[in-house]
Amino acid sequence: MPQSRSRKKNHGYHPHRNHQGQSSVMHSSTSAPVRKNTELFFASFFGFMGVVIGFFMFDNHWAAVLGGAVIGAAIGYFIGRLVTRARA
Repeated sequence: MPQSRSRKKNHGYHPHRNHQGQSSVMHSSTSAPVRKNTELFFASFFGFMGVVIGFFMFDNHWAAVLGGAVIGAAIGYFIGRLVTRARA
């Protein structure tokens, strides 16, 4: 029994050793998508709000709905960029 303990102890394998090098790589790769997700969230939210405003203000005219979506998405994208810069 003591031999099996010493063999397990000195076999050189450590379960967390494989993940030590990956932590910094994974951390650096996950920081970029978070930024993109924030910009995407704000762009989609403000784009949807632009559609709603265009729908109600101009009685469901297709140009107003499309213009509201594009303008709202652009404003939301820049607000999302400001939020990610303030968070970083």
